[in-house]
This record gives sequence, C-alpha cells and structure tokens, in this order.
Amino acid sequence: MSIGKIVLASNQGGHTEIIEHKKSGFIFKHDSNGDNFRTEIKEILDLDQGAIKEISTNAIKRVRDTCGYNVVYEAKIKYLNQIPSRKKQFPFTHPIKSFNHSERKKKNDLLSIIIPYFNLGEYIQETLDSIQKSTYQNSEVLLIDDGSTDKSSIVKLNEIGQTHPNVKIYRKPNTGLSDTRNYGANLATGKFLAFIDADDKISPQYHQKAIHVLETYENISFVGCWGQYFGNSNSIWPSFNPEPPFLLVHNMINSSALVYRTDHFLTSGKNDSQMLYGMEDYDSVINMVKNGYAGVAIPEVLWNYRIRSGSLAQTFNIYSKNYLYRLIAKKHSAFFSEYASEIVNILNSNGPGMNYDNPSMGAEFSKLANNPLLKLMLPNGLRRNDFLRKIAKNFLKHISY
Repeated sequence: MSIGKIVLASNQGGHTEIIEHKKSGFIFKHDSNGDNFRTEIKEILDLDQGAIKEISTNAIKRVRDTCGYNVVYEAKIKYLNQIPSRKKQFPFTHPIKSFNHSERKKKNDLLSIIIPYFNLGEYIQETLDSIQKSTYQNSEVLLIDDGSTDKSSIVKLNEIGQTHPNVKIYRKPNTGLSDTRNYGANLATGKFLAFIDADDKISPQYHQKAIHVLETYENISFVGCWGQYFGNSNSIWPSFNPEPPFLLVHNMINSSALVYRTDHFLTSGKNDSQMLYGMEDYDSVINMVKNGYAGVAIPEVLWNYRIRSGSLAQTFNIYSKNYLYRLIAKKHSAFFSEYASEIVNILNSNGPGMNYDNPSMGAEFSKLANNPLLKLMLPNGLRRNDFLRKIAKNFLKHISY
C-alpha cells in the first residue's frame, strides 16, 4: 500500500484497520469454496486505469495517515506526557527491575564515552570531530587501543595524544572488541556511559537527548536511536524498543552505540568474549533486558554507521550467523523458553531473524533480496556491489517469482 500497489487481504487480521474495502485496497472473506476470493480478484483485474490510480493514491495516503512517523510519534508523546510523577515510569510490557541509584559513586551527570580502537587511524578523526560537536559537553573521552599493529594507525594515535588533551588514551594487548569495551567501561568515572566505534559518528544532539531520557524515566537503563548508513550505503536503519519476544528473534536497536547508566551496564551489560565472530553487543542487550534493565530507541536518526568492506559486521555469513544465534539461544535458554510460543509464531510468520533485512530498503531491492535463486549470493557481497546488483536486477526481469 505504501508504494501504491493494489492490495487484496484477508478479513482476518489487524490490517483490516488500515484497508478501506474498495477505496484503498480490497478485503476478501473466507468461505468454504473460495467464491468471495475469486470475486474480489476478478474485480481487481477488471479495474480501469483511472480506478487503479485512485485506489493507489488512497492507499498511499491511508498508510501515511494511520502509520506515518509523525502520527505514531505524536500519539506516543501524548500518552507518555499523561504519565504522572516527577520521575516517570516508561510503560514497558515486560518486568522491569527496581533500581537503587546509589550503588556506585560516580561523577554527577558526567558522560564517559568509550571508543574501542584497532587499526582505524583512517577514520578516527571523523569520530572525534563528531563527539566534539556534541551539545552535551560534560563528558570524558576514553580511547582504548586494542594493540593496533598498523603503523599509520599507531602514528595517528600518537598525534591524537598530542593534539586532543581531552582524549584519554589507554593502550593494552590485543584481546578483541568485547574485552576492549569492558576495559573502557571499568575505567569510566561518569554516571552515564556511551560507546561508539572508531569509524562511526554521532549527531550533535544524540547524547544530550539520550541522557534527557535517562533522567526523565527512572526505569530506563539504556537509550539508542535510528541509524544513518554512510560509506558504502546511504540507507536508514530504524531501531525499536528492545522488548521480548521480538528482541529474541532479531536485534532491534543500535547496540554498538548505546548510552547507558554506567552502573547498570557494569552489572549486566558487559560484553561476552565468547562472541568471537560478533553480535557481542546484541548479546549484551539481551542480558540487560533479561535481568530487568530495559532500554528504548529514540525514533530519530542520531547515529551514523559506516558501511565498509573488511569490518566485522561485513564478514558475517550464514555459518557465523547460525553459530552466534545458536550460542545466544543456549546462553539465555531460560529467557527464550519464557517466550517460546511467541517466538515460534514470529518465526512462522516472518522467517529466521538473521534474514531480516533493513525495512527502509526500496521495494525493488527487497524483492531482489527475497528471491530464492539469489539468496545464496547475498552474504557474499551482492548488497554492496553495484555491478552485481545491476546484473541481478536485469536477470529478475526474465524469471518469475
């Protein structure tokens, strides 16, 4: 509907709240012999161009008016503003921990920004520049070098030490991303904690908005946002409040660049070094939520995620994904069991979570990505290779789905 296509849907389901029969789409009723379905199909096929155009226009407007970003945002804000008390409780659907905020003495309102660094001298300056532009200036920056071996990256690190007095540089032997994040978190002196990878960037308002959320809702432990890809992609990645059961099927939030209450991360969010191939940040979010430390996603693009060949995320394939999802499910088996029936329903309806794609991708490419003849090509770079994509799109013109 959102792209103006004629939709025929069953009368059983929530989509009936959006589709206006014969105005913005078509709805058929189930019967024993399927006569109603055939009738609606025939009526759609008999539409003239004028009717098709009118229904398409109505469909686009209907989706925008009922599910548009502004509509949903305004409805949520109206509801949240009605929640009483000075320290508001965010309305999560799963059990939330009752916190003692004086567990550790931290510098009041200080934000500790942790940057894990390994051979990324080419990009680190952009990251630091984005932090410098932040509207939340009560911060310390801890750059943790995980035993860099690239000469130019080491030179850049020395240069930063001489030209950025506000950046504290710590060097340690190479032990991996998980251990490096934990190492930095243990050094943090701030009440709040934020991670950002050494090739990514943040928008100036991100940290300030995230800390405002943490200070407003006492039952929120971490805050994320939407992501803007840059480098080898320009898509937008929307994130969502990471609540079960959906969280246990797919990572719903920008877990590598969250803003936390430091105490809560140190209690339940530390990265697991067993996650050798990645997803250590996803595992961290699951562990926090499992233990009652909940998070939310600000529905704004406030974080910039670099897509580049050679990064850990871009080396994922079907085998490493399977291994990591299996490891996560085993580690949190009791939590998964609690939502087992709902997880099964989600998987039956949508397929494996590791195959979920960016919802912001265009319909044409989504159609391409879901073609069974090409799925095996996707992990090997089809998404990132313009030449292969052109070949594949031309190929699809000559085959049926």
